[in-house]
Amino acid sequence: MPILFDKSGRRFPFPLIRIKPGFTGPDGGNTTFFIADIAAPIPGSTEPDGFPNFFGTSASAPHVAAIGALMLDQRARDVAAGKRFIGPQALRPDAMYIALRLSAVRQDIRQRAGRVTGPIPIPHSKGFDFDSGFGFVDAAAALRLTAGF
Repeated sequence: MPILFDKSGRRFPFPLIRIKPGFTGPDGGNTTFFIADIAAPIPGSTEPDGFPNFFGTSASAPHVAAIGALMLDQRARDVAAGKRFIGPQALRPDAMYIALRLSAVRQDIRQRAGRVTGPIPIPHSKGFDFDSGFGFVDAAAALRLTAGF
């Protein structure tokens, strides 16, 4: 969605296009919060375990936050062990975000409602698309990127 106006209501000389989302996290995990599936099943989301699934940003954000917690824990253990670092001892949020983006697995093909579509290509985007950002988070790869940095 292009941003056409600033906070004061003045029109920008050209539309702003934000490169969002940065990456995509897992959702659709089991939950015991819901007693049963409330809506009609989403195609491709049914499974035989009997637990309702939880979808959306509210389901995905805690998974990505957990990767951030693992990065911080890894750094704290490395500092306690006296390991040397190329960068600062404190792992900054911007470095964590960059590591998540760089280690994300590109999502070249998506399946939606029974049909397969590709992402909308963005010239010179280094793998970005507006559906999954730079890709699906990879915790192990992100931890490898932040180890010793």
